[in-house]
Amino acid sequence: MSKKPFNPNDFQPKRFGLRYNPPQIVLEYTVPSNNKMYHHKIKLPKLKVDSNLQEIIKEVYEKHSTYLDPNHIPQTQVLSM
Repeated sequence: MSKKPFNPNDFQPKRFGLRYNPPQIVLEYTVPSNNKMYHHKIKLPKLKVDSNLQEIIKEVYEKHSTYLDPNHIPQTQVLSM
């Protein structure tokens, strides 16, 4: 079974979760066209106690730009977690 391509126009972010071990951000979103909910997991292997969070968030937004459009999900929202 092939996976349907992700359509950023058919995407509604709902909420974020933070997993501590291993460190991950989990984005919960719905796809209105099929009325289903999904989770997109963003691994944070470089996250340490003394990490520069601004740099990590910038990298996360670059790698996961399909899901993290700064026009819909501001970086400050992710940083506040």
